[in-house]
Amino acid sequence: MSDSLQPARRRRRLPIGAVILLSLVLFGLSVRSVPALAAETTFRFIPGDFMGIHVHDWLAPGHIPPHVPLWRAWDARVTWPDLEPAKGVWQPARLEALLRAARSRGTRLILPLALTPTWASGQPAMSNAYGTGRGGPVADVEAWDLYVARIAEVARQEGADLELWNEPDLPDFSRISPEEMASLARRTRQVMDRVWPQGRLVGPAVTLRHGLPWLARYLAAGGAAPLSALTVHAYVTPDGPEALWPALDALRAVLRRTGADTLPLWCTEIGWRIEASGRTVSPQLGTSFARVLSEREAVDFLRKAVFTLAASGFSRVCWYAWDNRDMGLAAVESGSPKAAGNAWLKLAAWLPGKRIGVVRSPGGTSWQFLIREARGDTRAFVWTAAQEMPGFDPLTGVP
Repeated sequence: MSDSLQPARRRRRLPIGAVILLSLVLFGLSVRSVPALAAETTFRFIPGDFMGIHVHDWLAPGHIPPHVPLWRAWDARVTWPDLEPAKGVWQPARLEALLRAARSRGTRLILPLALTPTWASGQPAMSNAYGTGRGGPVADVEAWDLYVARIAEVARQEGADLELWNEPDLPDFSRISPEEMASLARRTRQVMDRVWPQGRLVGPAVTLRHGLPWLARYLAAGGAAPLSALTVHAYVTPDGPEALWPALDALRAVLRRTGADTLPLWCTEIGWRIEASGRTVSPQLGTSFARVLSEREAVDFLRKAVFTLAASGFSRVCWYAWDNRDMGLAAVESGSPKAAGNAWLKLAAWLPGKRIGVVRSPGGTSWQFLIREARGDTRAFVWTAAQEMPGFDPLTGVP
């Protein structure tokens, strides 16, 4: 047998403790043993439906990933205008197909309640990213009540969660003021309490970098009380995932100031533009999406972002998106995963049931994630800004 066909020889490695200590020295964190660090760290449990995704062309064969713990049905064309294009004209076929697809995979759903149909809008002539009137305030509140009751019944049957709105701080998605949205949240909760009191209403999914002033007004208007969890969209593009830390610190400051810091946190969108084989993904110059990641960068950013949000107390993270043309983890034509898609699938299979903590350096330039297995073993993954996070592939069972 030639040398090229010989089984790969196992490389001699330093003991894991020595590797961790060396990493800590190189990356500027205090040189302490993993047990010592773990004793000082808050560990957060990672639930089975922690990893979520968006799927656009979900009716196409092969476009839904084989293992989907959580699916947020945004850009799946099952919004209020899709389901009730004219008052009293209910067209549920597409939603019913989506429910069957999720049910067959044992997938939990998040069903966003936005947008407003033109016929129910208080600004029917105002255009936005999804069509005329669709970001306007809800003028026909009785129609809203009937719509929410229908979706709440669906959620009750499927065990799904309802999300109040999508990025209401951005004019492309909403012209509803924070105070109006807080009132809408209370009304929505009242309808849900009649249909399914145990159901969860989450939202209203503000953007992390631009939406905090809007969120502060929403919370000051009493918007926290109807919610089971607060959802944010944790985009920090064109920066890397290290920019999540100051953005999350700013979010917590708003929550403390408004007395909403006990609300559970979900991230229902995060992502970057990613290069694709066989087609060009262009940067959106002059916007926050002015950067396109290589496939290798995308894998690294995804891992860092997921670990950051998990260690920061988020109990759901929905990546945007699986088969998006510019931000997809998979090929838009076939749904076949890119390298980042495979990384997402591995994390979705590996993370649930574990506990995660983080040790941040005083200067905010390095982080050590501690992952505790169900049996009690703890593993360390060290990351510094602008460097890949090492330590995954050489460890058995770790993506």
